[in-house]
Amino acid sequence: METVKLLGRYASGERTFAGADLQDADLSEANLSGIILAHANLEGANLNHSILLEADFSEANLQSATLWRANLIRASLGGSSFAGAFLIRANLSHASLNQANFVKAEMRLINLQGANLQGTDFTGANLQYADLRGADLTHANLAQANLTGAILDNAILTGAQLPESLLTSPLSVVV
Repeated sequence: METVKLLGRYASGERTFAGADLQDADLSEANLSGIILAHANLEGANLNHSILLEADFSEANLQSATLWRANLIRASLGGSSFAGAFLIRANLSHASLNQANFVKAEMRLINLQGANLQGTDFTGANLQYADLRGADLTHANLAQANLTGAILDNAILTGAQLPESLLTSPLSVVV
């Protein structure tokens, strides 16, 4: 689906674009709040500075997508693949990201405060200075993630796989 066509249909009130092929689409600076892109292909898409409040990206492919400073507060991204995605300074606070794939994703300074990250795979992800306060990381795989400077106060880490360095540092977490 062409980006212009999607934006036109969205502007006329359509919100459901499940399964859409938006590979390499430029949706930067777009306000697509409430859009449904479940099972969509957004590989390589540009979502920089976009507003995607309460959007549904369940099971979507966002590999190698850029979401720099994107706002995805309360978005539903469960089961989505963000492998290799660029999410620096993205705001995903209170988003539902359970079972998402963030393998090797670039996530420095990301806001994941209060997010549901149960069972999420962060293998090789760069979470430097990420805000994970109050996030539910139950059974998440963080063993090989870079958590340098990450804020984990009151995070729930029950059953999570953690890096050795984190296990020896004093943090306010629930394990």
